[in-house]
Amino acid sequence: SLSTTMKSDELGILYQKGEEKSRSFKSEVKYVKIQFAGTDNNLLNYELMEGLSVGSNFIWTVNYSEKLKNNLQINIQYSGRSSEQSKVKHIGNLGVTAYF
Repeated sequence: SLSTTMKSDELGILYQKGEEKSRSFKSEVKYVKIQFAGTDNNLLNYELMEGLSVGSNFIWTVNYSEKLKNNLQINIQYSGRSSEQSKVKHIGNLGVTAYF
């Protein structure tokens, strides 16, 4: 029989600020400690642990959004994560939305 147990503890800090619906800023830092007893390299386990690794994990995000006067909205997102078993991973996104 297959037996899988997982315990996850999470501690985070969130900062959020917005100005009259035209600008918003959000930043978050999280520490996640995962204890896991089960088989490794399994897609179900990857989903269960949300892509994190066993042990200590750090996750951070920064999001900025601003509506411009010409019916455009710009969104900038940056996130990163690190764990005991892997190097730091960085992800950045930049998007522009036009409203008609």
